[in-house]
Amino acid sequence: MVKTKGPAHSLEASGRLADVLIFSKSPNRNYVKKYAKPSNPKSVAQIAVRIMTGFLARDWRILSPAEKITWTSLASKTKLANYRAYVSANARRWNHFLTPSKEDPASGAGLRPQPNYLLLNPLISGVVVRCTIGSTHVPWGHIIYRSMFSGFTPSKATAVAVVHSEEPMPTYWTDTPLEPGTYYYRQQAFSPTGLIGNISAEKVAVVA
Repeated sequence: MVKTKGPAHSLEASGRLADVLIFSKSPNRNYVKKYAKPSNPKSVAQIAVRIMTGFLARDWRILSPAEKITWTSLASKTKLANYRAYVSANARRWNHFLTPSKEDPASGAGLRPQPNYLLLNPLISGVVVRCTIGSTHVPWGHIIYRSMFSGFTPSKATAVAVVHSEEPMPTYWTDTPLEPGTYYYRQQAFSPTGLIGNISAEKVAVVA
């Protein structure tokens, strides 16, 4: 709504007129400009950052005290809290398409989670993705990749989710909303020490 001071033909107004014009003022003048719908950036790079930082933020709460204390040295060097150092360092690893680590530094020790099995259950406007691990090694999480094209190579550009592993039970994630069409999925699990597993075989789902 446009707010005015004085009569209808006031020289001073502020606010939005429908989705057409915006009236505003500065210390020196009043002005009007065309309304532009606020953007919600969803570039490939931004989506990749969001899904990983979201995963890291959620899982910090379940890290053990011993795992959290390993971030103290880096935190003091960078003048950050332990949590911020953990997110920042692992975000940098993800920037180089490396998976995160619960401890600093990432040791890369232990078993690489493999093989990976992927099952899909198409729904109306979505797909339920089921991830399971064939080995006895329990991973930390799963990266889920999606493409509109068969034979795609998993990358940050095709990553659509990073989800906490529920092993030894299957891990479920619902990809929604989706437009009707054919979607191709692949998946990789990663360990708490920063090791990434083999890429699963490609699976296809048709959303009605």
